[in-house]
Amino acid sequence: MAIHLVPACTEQQLLKIENLYMEAFPKEERKPFSLLIEKSREGTVDILSIESDGNGMIGEAIVAKDRELALLDYFAVSPQLRNGGVPALCKCCRADMPGINLFWKSRARCGRSRTWIFAGGGKHFT
Repeated sequence: MAIHLVPACTEQQLLKIENLYMEAFPKEERKPFSLLIEKSREGTVDILSIESDGNGMIGEAIVAKDRELALLDYFAVSPQLRNGGVPALCKCCRADMPGINLFWKSRARCGRSRTWIFAGGGKHFT
């Protein structure tokens, strides 16, 4: 199964991503989706559909960017595909964003925050 990042350009794509965004993240962690769309139009945010061959959209990635640095601000997988592992999706992000140092923060189940940087190979920083 090939996985690709596809820029959300149509109203239908944006609606699917917004629905997943609203379902996947608690209200207190979400930015207004209209603000994300505005920043996308300005070129500082990419709203991306994670798509697999034959299955269509399987998730979303919202990336804030500045030159060669990008923050994976929001990342969600469709509910039916959750807990299936993130490595393939990380490789997809890296392959579809050459020349970009991608990083994100995650929270372990114990509540401890971790920062991950994915630049040519996965690196973990606490």
